[in-house]
Amino acid sequence: MSTLEQQHKHLLACCISQSQALLKGKTLADAQQELQQQGLSEEAVNTLAPHKVIKGNKPSTTIIMENLSPRNLGALIAFYEHKVHTLGVLFDINAYDQWGVELGKQLGTPIYKALCGDTPNPQWDASTKALIEKLS
Repeated sequence: MSTLEQQHKHLLACCISQSQALLKGKTLADAQQELQQQGLSEEAVNTLAPHKVIKGNKPSTTIIMENLSPRNLGALIAFYEHKVHTLGVLFDINAYDQWGVELGKQLGTPIYKALCGDTPNPQWDASTKALIEKLS
């Protein structure tokens, strides 16, 4: 696999993992356990863990295009700008939530491996599995 193909797979993994992060979320217990495993003090765990809680069960849309023309790109950007703002207001989603971005990065590693040919996790949701199958 070429470097460019690997980079593309990484980008696809990031895309799918963000959808999975919105769907799956992260509980307070999971955040606390993660921080404890990183060796943080109890005070640091108690301070940071609430910020890393992601509600989950948040709807998202993934659009796959066969052709990325200038017209399609412009339409896609306009659509997403409008959608992110509108849904962020409706569903109380902070579109600039860096803890949510971090969760997406964590989820992206196994998704990248699945896009490169590893066996997908059987516990993944149907949406994540379908996106990986379509894009790999």
